[in-house]
Amino acid sequence: MVEQNLGFNFKGLTHEPISIEANGAHLEKLASVYTSRNLSPSAINTYLDCKLKFYFKYIADIKETEEIKEEIDAVMFGNLFHYAMELLYKPFEGKTVDILALKLLKGDRRRIDAVVLESVAVKYYQMEPTEAASLKLSGQSILIASHLREYIFQLLENDMKFAPFFLVGLEKKYSSDYQVISGEKTITVRIGGIVDRIDRTADGLRIIDYKTGRNLQLDFKEWSHLTDRNYTLRRKEIFQTLIYSEILSRTENELPIWPSIYKIDDLFNDEFVPNVIYKGEKLIFQRVKNEFTMAFDEVLSEIFSIGNNYDQTKDSQKCSYCPYNKICRR
Repeated sequence: MVEQNLGFNFKGLTHEPISIEANGAHLEKLASVYTSRNLSPSAINTYLDCKLKFYFKYIADIKETEEIKEEIDAVMFGNLFHYAMELLYKPFEGKTVDILALKLLKGDRRRIDAVVLESVAVKYYQMEPTEAASLKLSGQSILIASHLREYIFQLLENDMKFAPFFLVGLEKKYSSDYQVISGEKTITVRIGGIVDRIDRTADGLRIIDYKTGRNLQLDFKEWSHLTDRNYTLRRKEIFQTLIYSEILSRTENELPIWPSIYKIDDLFNDEFVPNVIYKGEKLIFQRVKNEFTMAFDEVLSEIFSIGNNYDQTKDSQKCSYCPYNKICRR
């Protein structure tokens, strides 16, 4: 095993902007790790959000600090919802789900209560799934369970509009290899991660991502809206879903691919439209595959570029919830 000293060559003093110049050791570390392990879309989004955070997490391997919060936040509720929907839909994986099945599932209060209880036990209290049945809800957890139950009911109601659909996969890993030019070398990088859900309707494949966040936008008009780190309200959720769509498109040549985001806050809208919208129309990925690939290649080339600087985001609001803000003193 060869040890590498990655170093912290900070330019500037304590309260001045921090910048770390990329060197050969940094890129060698990235290349050696992500030729055999997935570089996730969320990691790529981290790079676009803040290059210094990307350095801390994926190059220097500084573990994020975990804070215990009394109040449930959007991230925690998203984790609860993800886990609950995986449990609820798992028996239907590899099967066709019709309206009757969804109505019966929605009416199965005992099943939904069990799913909610296990989700709260595992994701909120960090219990083992086998211990979930012994959990007695009280106080804050009763309120959490009630909200989670309401959102599950509403998602089932909305899914009836898309039924019948064939449930291809839940929380499955998908990846593919990409060629990236780094200095004078061409390296192979594996890109991939876990897709929340893939189903097949009469219209084609839906790549579905469950997301929380009130400011989340499901439409864009320019590719820079996805990749420009200085663009206000960058559509990072769309970017992530399109990366997975690109990966799936390499093996799926027959069916149209519909990138879709189930924005949890929109489940109760009168008209629930989860499709990604590009220039005013529902996006079929194959129609923009070449354009997206060009934009995506530029991002990958920058990540693996010699002479790059891992500097801080200019948007200090992002620092308020960053686990590394004590290092940056922001």
